[in-house]
Amino acid sequence: MKTLYTILYALSIILINPWGTTRGLIWTSPKVLIVWLIISLNIALLLLHKTSLAIPQSWKNSLILWTIFLSIGAISTLTFHGISER
Repeated sequence: MKTLYTILYALSIILINPWGTTRGLIWTSPKVLIVWLIISLNIALLLLHKTSLAIPQSWKNSLILWTIFLSIGAISTLTFHGISER
């Protein structure tokens, strides 16, 4: 399994589509596909072992910290998007 993750992560960084006609098809689309494969693999593994999952005691702290982190990222993205449209 470790080898599979190594290959997928390496492909998410270096994979390109030389037959793409736009920059997005050449650089972005192959990487997005690999990220979706990684996500799908992780969800499949979680569903396979869902009976043995245990929620840690500090889940509230993690939820608060992740919410802050993702909110700052969303604000940054929306702010940049608003600036670039002008």
